[in-house]
Amino acid sequence: MANSSSHLIAAQIFMGVGGSCQWSMVKGYIASELPHSQRALLVVGLRAQMTLLTLGSFLYPVLDSSLQLVGFTDKLLRYRAEVGTCALFCWIGIVVLVAGCSKFSRQPEQSKQLPQLEKMSGNASRCSANFLVAAVTLSIVSCCQSICRTLWPIYIKFHFGWEARSYSFLSSTNMLLFSVALAMYPSWTQRISQRRALQALAWLSLFSLVGFGVGARQPSLGLAQILHVLLSVPCLVFIGVLT
Repeated sequence: MANSSSHLIAAQIFMGVGGSCQWSMVKGYIASELPHSQRALLVVGLRAQMTLLTLGSFLYPVLDSSLQLVGFTDKLLRYRAEVGTCALFCWIGIVVLVAGCSKFSRQPEQSKQLPQLEKMSGNASRCSANFLVAAVTLSIVSCCQSICRTLWPIYIKFHFGWEARSYSFLSSTNMLLFSVALAMYPSWTQRISQRRALQALAWLSLFSLVGFGVGARQPSLGLAQILHVLLSVPCLVFIGVLT
């Protein structure tokens, strides 16, 4: 529905922020409603499940061809149908999450936890500066990551002329590598400390991002597309595991 590229970019930015807010809501629910001993494992498992489900983008060419056979010859109309189908599952998940939260809040088990909550109420008011800095930093990185991912197809469309089908394979490859890296993250933290693992991910993402920016300025090499694939995909993988 956008009439210009500026409208499209603005819409993608809001979509990226919205996606980050949805994931933040899920993490907030996990932190407030589940035992502390289960949070880390559940977050890693949930992220791995989400990334594996996003591998369904490999099916995008099949869905696009099916819509063409049905009679959707207009490309914009097919895009709207495909985006609407993807958003439908997101809203169904939000409804299920809200319904489960309300059901859990009505259970009488909370009465058993009242003594612990009363003991923790005094400590809850003392929020350290380190926690605030970490929370703000994580929120900014999550929003930037979502914005970059939503602007990514626009970039490769204008610079390389790649269509949606080519992007679907590239995005699915990124999700596949991200799933593998996320599954290996617990073993990394066992070999080295979590602090060093996060620092390594931050430096790797920064290095690949800077390399991508430098490579994009050298079209005479004739390797712009290869550099984009080799540097942008790992950058998104490292940032995704970092967040």
